[in-house]
Amino acid sequence: IFLQPRLAAAAAPAYLIGCRRGLASKPKTKVYQALPFTQLVKKQLLNLRCVVGWRRDPYLKVAKSLYCVCAEYPDHSGEWIARLGLDDSFATWHGVTSLHLWLVMQRLRAICEQTVSKGSVDIDYPTTYVLYGMGRLFHADIRQRLHDFPTVSMKIRTAGQLFNQFQHVNFLYKLAYIDTDMALAEVLWKQVCHGSPNVDAEGLNLLVRYVRANYRHLSTVPNSDLVDNGIATFLPLVPKPSRDETKAWMRQRLKHALAPQSTVQRAGQQQGGS
Repeated sequence: IFLQPRLAAAAAPAYLIGCRRGLASKPKTKVYQALPFTQLVKKQLLNLRCVVGWRRDPYLKVAKSLYCVCAEYPDHSGEWIARLGLDDSFATWHGVTSLHLWLVMQRLRAICEQTVSKGSVDIDYPTTYVLYGMGRLFHADIRQRLHDFPTVSMKIRTAGQLFNQFQHVNFLYKLAYIDTDMALAEVLWKQVCHGSPNVDAEGLNLLVRYVRANYRHLSTVPNSDLVDNGIATFLPLVPKPSRDETKAWMRQRLKHALAPQSTVQRAGQQQGGS
């Protein structure tokens, strides 16, 4: 449900439909002023607030923080492009971001299952709101990035197609992860590397170990850090010589992802000032 771009008006309760009619009114809070995205994303989050309720601001902040980590945390130029030989393009960013979103979403889904298995609630609403918000932010960010890259928008007509592809990739990653390393390598080569001949067997092996290592690493992150604070970290693609260097690299990348002057943050500020 949280991955659907919008809710059907016929299925929405009356109070939600009435709230949608009032979208033109300016919200009383200042949640959106801190968001690192454009006016388009602010509009998407305004729709999201009407779906999850006006008192769900903390979950929107968590979704925004986790999405920033997935989109900005990976060192695209230093690791993914230089080490694997991927193209410096929108397609590479989309493939890498989709992979990290899947890793974080799998961890959040595990939290939902743990909460429901305890029998206290039927649905883990806070985590579900965070998952829904991350999907909406990814869709909105894709639309904006396609607008900024005319050559890409000529090849891929709508962001909806990319978002549908992301839903399909989620299913493929889950099946491949529980299968063999060869199956996982095949999916990663198609979805992250886009069948590039520059990626050799050593690079695919590095990717497979990266995915499995970070899947285990995210399982050790406390639930409160993810759901309450929106903090997630990833291990480097190329392992560091020592644990101290790994921790220092992770702190530096997390600071970069959540910094006000990150790449996505600057884009949002320029759009807001124009």
